[in-house]
Amino acid sequence: MSSYEFVSQQYPQLQVIGPAGRARFDGGRFATDDTALGEALRSLPGIECVSAPAPGGGDPLERPAKSATKGDWVAYAVASGADRETAEAATKDELIERYGGEG
Repeated sequence: MSSYEFVSQQYPQLQVIGPAGRARFDGGRFATDDTALGEALRSLPGIECVSAPAPGGGDPLERPAKSATKGDWVAYAVASGADRETAEAATKDELIERYGGEG
């Protein structure tokens, strides 16, 4: 599994070339282990980070199941780039809607 995984429904064949490197989305998906590139892509509109390294450099967080606790969803949202205060203020259903849920 790559450290960073992204999806883009808006731009399924997107190519990004910049100082951090090059990313080519295929079918709306792109994955990389390059930290600089992963962090640069997280800041772009129209691209959603669905997997990223856990805070503190641990293993990447997996997307929680819909049945997971709100705390799990908050942690996943924050690891995906959300502001902690904003994630904690959202309902579990809002977090699932925004960050997706499988399982």
